[in-house]
Amino acid sequence: MKQYRFLLLLIFNLLVFNYSFSQCPGTPNFGDPVPFANLEQVNQTIAECFAPTFHQLTQKVPIYSPDGKGDLIVSVTYDDIQTTGNNWESLNNFNRNELLPKIYYSVVWSKKYWIVTYAIYHARDYSNDYLSLSECWLDMHENDMEGVVFSIDRPNR
Repeated sequence: MKQYRFLLLLIFNLLVFNYSFSQCPGTPNFGDPVPFANLEQVNQTIAECFAPTFHQLTQKVPIYSPDGKGDLIVSVTYDDIQTTGNNWESLNNFNRNELLPKIYYSVVWSKKYWIVTYAIYHARDYSNDYLSLSECWLDMHENDMEGVVFSIDRPNR
């Protein structure tokens, strides 16, 4: 059952992503070369234009995420500390509404493509299958980064 639920969610996200492509207000057509001073703005425009929609299920799990905070997408430095070795514990010091989501992106240019990476961060990664000893349950850890990579045809290439 879990595999089917994952597959349906994946198909839904692909449909949302394809819809997002068609709603993009014109594919950016940046000339070569892009002036270095404008590169970050150009990359941000590309990333925003092709950005997928992320959906995150939050669950209340005794001990590990009693209020669902452990599932939230947050900034790597959500606690204003660059050291991430304490992020599991620091999560308890914040209310849910204080934890703002952040999506990280990277745009790499090749002659024919833009390689766009989107990444999200969770302070905690745990299984909600806490009644069994599945491999997921044994792999609880802090500092979980997940993402997706797209290869996008550049216009006029």
